[in-house]
Amino acid sequence: MSKTIEPTVLVAIVVTLLTLLWVPCAFADHCPEELVNSIRPEHQLARIDALHDHFDRVVRLFGPPESKHEFQDESYPLGSGEAEYTWSLGDTTLDVLTVYRRNSRGKKIEAVQAVRVQGLGRSDRLITGRGIGLGDSRAQVNATYGTTYLKGSLMNAGPESTTVTFCFKDETALEFTFDGADRVNQIYLASAAE
Repeated sequence: MSKTIEPTVLVAIVVTLLTLLWVPCAFADHCPEELVNSIRPEHQLARIDALHDHFDRVVRLFGPPESKHEFQDESYPLGSGEAEYTWSLGDTTLDVLTVYRRNSRGKKIEAVQAVRVQGLGRSDRLITGRGIGLGDSRAQVNATYGTTYLKGSLMNAGPESTTVTFCFKDETALEFTFDGADRVNQIYLASAAE
């Protein structure tokens, strides 16, 4: 004898499954309220302000990028999109993600949305606004930013098992990824718009 599921029960199951699948996506880029750090938000990485700088300032700081990838989507307004730029700085890489639009004269206007540094080399040019850089220890990160953080990568910039994310009240996020010796080998800073 086979059993059948009543339509109302089936609908309830489908709605529950869809909700479970949708909820992680909807909240994937936001920290739980209890993990939002109460200290002043960090906006600087590699002397770049992820909230206020434009791409032309980044070029003044680091010169022309070595590579560029533009992304456009049909849902974007005409003449707008995203771009990722990369600089190789010795044994370190700097990546900058921007959003852009064109003004009424057709000039491209780009605003920085995220900055990432990764590699082995310590450089005073590639530190956060509070002085943390590649090669620093987890203890130095915690002494500087505290111990209120999300274990894992909020922005999918680093491996979940070795990354911590500091979330701030203005919805900026600062991620540190650590190597096997618990030293920083990647820093990622993103504004809320990213």
